[in-house]
This record gives sequence, structure tokens and C-alpha cells, in this order.
Amino acid sequence: MAAVGLVLGGVFPIMIGLAGRTVPSAPATALGLAGGLGSAGGFVVPWVTGWIAAEVGLPIAFASLAGWLSLLAAAAATIRFRRHD
Repeated sequence: MAAVGLVLGGVFPIMIGLAGRTVPSAPATALGLAGGLGSAGGFVVPWVTGWIAAEVGLPIAFASLAGWLSLLAAAAATIRFRRHD
């Protein structure tokens, strides 16, 4: 779990940095949404994963991180394909 945390630690700042460039017509709105949703995810994901670990077991909770990572990958792909260079 610590390794996953260390590997994903840099994702939030990178997503924040790219958010403003994704929507050049409204960079402040994009940054606000990215920051707000990232903060909400930072609260919800550990809490839900801990609940899954308590109810079902740690292996299933660890595997559930694949779902959270899929959402993160989808967000990153959206940013990547919407970017205007």
C-alpha cells in the first residue's frame, strides 16, 4: 500500500498543472474543478478502500484500487486528448 501511495503521489500535482492548459478559455474553472475533485477523491478513496478492507478483506480492497486507477487513467486520457499544443 505504501508503494502505491508513493507511486501515485505525483499524479495530483501533474493533473492540476495540466488542467489549466486543457481549457484555455477558462483555466481558473478547470483548476478549481481539478483541485476540488482531487481533494474529494483524496478523502473518499482511502475511506472507501478502508471500509472494503474491513468488510471483505485486504486483498479485495487492494484489488479495488484498480477501479480508482481506471478513473484516474480516464481523466488523464481526457486531459491528454483535449490539450491544445
